[in-house]
Formats: sequence, C-alpha cells, structure tokens
Amino acid sequence: MPETNLIERLRQIVGESAVLTHPNDVEAYVQDWRGIYKGETPAVVRPANTAEVAAVVKLCAETNTALVPQGGNTGMC
Repeated sequence: MPETNLIERLRQIVGESAVLTHPNDVEAYVQDWRGIYKGETPAVVRPANTAEVAAVVKLCAETNTALVPQGGNTGMC
C-alpha cells in the first residue's frame, strides 16, 4: 500500500489532527531526550482511546506496516 494511502486511512480512524506528518511535528517523537538517537517516520499517530488504538493496530497488521508504540520517551526502563 502506498504510504499516502495508509496515512489517509489512519486519518479516517483518528482524525486529521491526530496524524502528524510535518517534520517539525514529528521531531520530538523520533529523537530520544538525550539527543543521542534519532529515527525516521512518515507519520506519528496519536489515538484518543482504546477503540482508535485497536483500529490503528488492525490497519497496520493488515497492511504489514511496522508500528512502534511510544510511552513517555524517557529512554529509561
């Protein structure tokens, strides 16, 4: 599935404002708090409830899309 198609489907699930795609918006999600590690992503999805989380996970599973859940982004376990 093309990336833009997937992002549009994610927006249908969680709403336009809950899918971040602009590099400035995703920057805080792809870098650890120490600034040592930095990743890349086409989008950050911020579901508002468990139903949205389930729908996002289901879509990612159906489309074989990697999914990385994120908590507090502290880098500490």
